[in-house]
Amino acid sequence: MKPIIGQTVSGGPASLAKIEANDVVLSIGSSRIDYASDIRESISSMPNRDVSIKVLRNNNVIDLPVSIGSLVNDSGDEIGVLGVSFGTKRSFLQAFSKGVYETYNLSIKTLQFIGKMLTGNMGAENLSGPIGIAQMAGNTAQAGLLPFMYLMALLSISLGVLNLLPIPVLDGGQLTLLGIEAVRGKPLSEKTENIIYTGGAVMVGALMIFAIFNDVSRFF
Repeated sequence: MKPIIGQTVSGGPASLAKIEANDVVLSIGSSRIDYASDIRESISSMPNRDVSIKVLRNNNVIDLPVSIGSLVNDSGDEIGVLGVSFGTKRSFLQAFSKGVYETYNLSIKTLQFIGKMLTGNMGAENLSGPIGIAQMAGNTAQAGLLPFMYLMALLSISLGVLNLLPIPVLDGGQLTLLGIEAVRGKPLSEKTENIIYTGGAVMVGALMIFAIFNDVSRFF
């Protein structure tokens, strides 16, 4: 998750320091910030300390002095707190537009990934099957709801793109055969269709076995 401030707790250290929603945190003290998790790690290690936080606001870099708060966690350790949540506030139209763009972007990246694997520019060991997907889902679920939801969206888009490829037994293959029949002006023979569908099923099955083999090999 990007280090974008979603909102601040009223009366908290961030609110008192005039940190605002949609501020992008660039650094805390001498520590560079790339992700929201970096903020948690930096702040938790400096309870009750004064620190300079650099943020990007409306394309302007602002340096804000902040007095970090503190609390005692379940382990009895004192940790620093800033009093913020992360995320970007958008209107419905902005969220819809962002969703459409991200869907398009991830679809293109999926096709590029497939192309690189076919041309040998990317190793086939990057391919994951159901075991790898389950492992990734578990890891993202531990990271939080938003990373988990993002993974689910990524998987849905990737499966949708793959399903439209011109491979028999997939929807894309069905559309391809319908297009061929439309050009020919008559349907394919039953024998030809059986051969095509059998070949497609063998291809998909072989790909699934290979992906599962990749998943298992990562444990050894």
